[in-house]
Amino acid sequence: DPTAILRCSNLESITLPPNITTLPNFRDFTNLHTVNIRVPVIIEAYGFQNTKLKNFQFNLVKKVGHYAFRNCNELTEAHFSDTLESSGYYIFTNCAALKHVTLGKIVENTKQYFGNCPQLKSVTILENGPELKEQMFKNSNLEMLIFKGPSLPTFESTFMDDSLVSVSNVAVRAPEILETDPLISAVTTLVNNGFSVSNINSNKVTYTLELRF
Repeated sequence: DPTAILRCSNLESITLPPNITTLPNFRDFTNLHTVNIRVPVIIEAYGFQNTKLKNFQFNLVKKVGHYAFRNCNELTEAHFSDTLESSGYYIFTNCAALKHVTLGKIVENTKQYFGNCPQLKSVTILENGPELKEQMFKNSNLEMLIFKGPSLPTFESTFMDDSLVSVSNVAVRAPEILETDPLISAVTTLVNNGFSVSNINSNKVTYTLELRF
């Protein structure tokens, strides 16, 4: 019974049964560090706000609401898969220890997704990733933004505002690079929208675009 769980605010860890597909709201469970799930789930708005969450199967998340992981200061990594269908905004705001994140295929509302994440090192966006909204990385210290797959997300015109200043290095890696390649076209678009691109390289390993800051 999810309502019974909510009466246990001192929980440190829990394994949820497979019949629970919408998670209880664990907001302000300040001792909670581990939640184990077995099936794809929905996380509602503020679902883990102000917890010590460190261990969780992000790859099984289907939907996630606004502010779901805000102030989760023990969280260091979050790797969603293409199971993720939709998400809200300000998901990881104020996650002081967050370093590495993978976003799934269909994600929207990325406004201030990573606001005030001072330890952020890399964000990887899978095929057909999100439209990158304004201030997505506001007050973060992101070092690398990686796009995988045959296409790039779209970039809102205000993506750079109060977010990232410039891109110092771009590496495009694909089996074959042609002038008409969509990634090369996308890089041109990035430059026209304020990114400073200094280098484009290629090899025959994978199909990835890396933006280093």
